[in-house]
Formats: sequence, structure tokens, C-alpha cells
Amino acid sequence: MIRFVVPLLSLGVFDCAENGVDLLRFNNEGDEVRVEVTTSSDVGDPVTADLLSTTGAVVVGEVTVDPGSGPVGTLHVVTIDIDDEYEEIVVRASLSIDAGVRGLDDFILTRDSADSGLWRLELESSGVDGEARTDVFSVELFEVDDGINVDTDSDS
Repeated sequence: MIRFVVPLLSLGVFDCAENGVDLLRFNNEGDEVRVEVTTSSDVGDPVTADLLSTTGAVVVGEVTVDPGSGPVGTLHVVTIDIDDEYEEIVVRASLSIDAGVRGLDDFILTRDSADSGLWRLELESSGVDGEARTDVFSVELFEVDDGINVDTDSDS
């Protein structure tokens, strides 16, 4: 399980999602990185993955977790960098963390005030000393549903 470090007050200040606006998934459901909780006192190199469009055909950004591994109590910085072409489309970035037997947690990232394509979150890995596991960080990006998207699977 990951302990949330960012003050909860910042959660209420993100675009549109709380104002009755419908949101659509903007990225691929398989966009994730794996973060190792280790028994070693050493921290590992950052882990990075591309973020893809819903079909997986286009790279729309990148997620980085720094450090990418470490013992219980390690502070991890999650950064999402949306490509310039898509940064104004993405209005919300969230992270779902599967920590195995420790459960699932969901978090909202904070958008940078000077760079609308940059999203950030600080998390601390929790558990008991000597615990080792792999946490899966799944990224979800959202855009405003403008009603223009056409259902290409219908027969009409």
C-alpha cells in the first residue's frame, strides 16, 4: 500500500470533473509502470513508460516514478508529462495503485500551474520493514466529453 503525502486540500482543485462535466478516458487502459518495494535499503533508478492513445496507436505522453524501487517508507514522485499537442485536451490525471494483498488505492495528480501538460504526485510506500512486493501504478487520463465522439461500432 502507498501512503498519500500530498495534502488533501489540493484534491478539490482539478479541472471540470467535479463540476458536472462528463469525462472520457483519453489513454490506453494498459498504461502502467511497476514499482518494486524491496528489502534493500537502496533506492532504484526511475521507471518510465509511454502513455498511449485509447487504441495504443499514438504516444500521448510519459509517466515516470522516481525512484522506481526502494524499501518501505520510500518517497516516490510520480510525474506525468503530456505531449504539447495533447496537453490542453487532458483535464484530469489519476493513478490507481494495486499493492497486491495491501489493496487498491486511487489518487488524483496535481496539474502544474505553469505547464498544463505536467502532472505530479508524491507517495510514500507503506508496509512493514522487510516487506517485498511489486506495486502496479496504472495511469488514467481524461478529456471532457464534448459529444462529438462517434460510436464506430454501431451498425447504423
